[in-house]
Amino acid sequence: MALSPLYRALAELVRIPSVSGDEGAIADYVCVRLKDAGAVFERDADNNVIAFLGPDGDDPLCLCGHLDTVPAGKGWDHDPLEPRLADGVMTGLGVSDMKSGLALMLDAVTWDLEVPVVLAFITNEEEGTHEGSDGVTPFLARYRPRAAVVLEPTVVDGRLLVEAGCQGDLVARYVFEGRAAHSSRPELGDNAITKAARLMADVEHRANGLRPIPLHSGMTVDPSLAVTIVDAGIRSNIIPDRATVTVNRRVAPVENMDAVMEDLAALGPAEFPMVCPGYILPEGDAFLEEMLDVCRRTLGYAQPYCARGWGDAAEFTAAGIPAVSLGPGILRACHEPNEPCVLADLDRCKAVLQRLLGGTAR
Repeated sequence: MALSPLYRALAELVRIPSVSGDEGAIADYVCVRLKDAGAVFERDADNNVIAFLGPDGDDPLCLCGHLDTVPAGKGWDHDPLEPRLADGVMTGLGVSDMKSGLALMLDAVTWDLEVPVVLAFITNEEEGTHEGSDGVTPFLARYRPRAAVVLEPTVVDGRLLVEAGCQGDLVARYVFEGRAAHSSRPELGDNAITKAARLMADVEHRANGLRPIPLHSGMTVDPSLAVTIVDAGIRSNIIPDRATVTVNRRVAPVENMDAVMEDLAALGPAEFPMVCPGYILPEGDAFLEEMLDVCRRTLGYAQPYCARGWGDAAEFTAAGIPAVSLGPGILRACHEPNEPCVLADLDRCKAVLQRLLGGTAR
């Protein structure tokens, strides 16, 4: 079947390898598309690309999307870089996370817009967001849009939702010291793994006690706690003298981060190498209400939710810029083999964005 320009752009994007740290080729493609459309744009040394659309103005609305993908894992039944189309569903690496969003951003270059728009094609999201080495950080150092829409996947059970917030991401690392001894005489040593095991049992107990937390507008969120890395032991005949346990806590935006950190510190000798607060746009927030109204008028419904993970929208809100995520990809399909995207969801998301921006296709 002949693909529409939007679907064809998505297929072309999927064919370009763009694992984190290797975004040069896809940035080349974006720049060619922007140049051909006559858009004003700039590209930095890290391959972040910023474009300016619509009428002049000091308070543009930002559409943001990341150029990079995770590496293809095992389990694919076709070449991940060769998109496959069947029954209105395209599969391919990054098709939901988030090259479908990038295709819409490029499509916006062809719209007649009533409001100023800045497109932020950013790099290193999959690896560098938490460390501040992704492309959002330098973008926010130079520009201050009035609001932002991050085109991360927000399709859940076939419905295009509005992500109005996300949980915080907290990493705790525990280091247990012991004393080495020969394993035939364990009583002469002090087993660091045994100490770590007690901590892991305490973590599991606390995790089982976590419950969903209600937010406004019918939203709820599920905080979580899990052991994610254990590093201990060097040989089977040596009592280990050191064990390190890494724990990940997803923190609801209405929880107190300091109190959560104190609770984890009470379990053992903790350090916190990563603390990323979440957010929730407050009830009645003007931009959130604008987004929900646009969805109601376009889709016939509007459903906000709070993401269990952490994402770029949190960086915007931390800078005082209201942000939501809204994108045509399937939320649960991220990073999976045979990653799918329903093409009709691109059309639905396009209609929402065109109404938001006052845009029509040229």
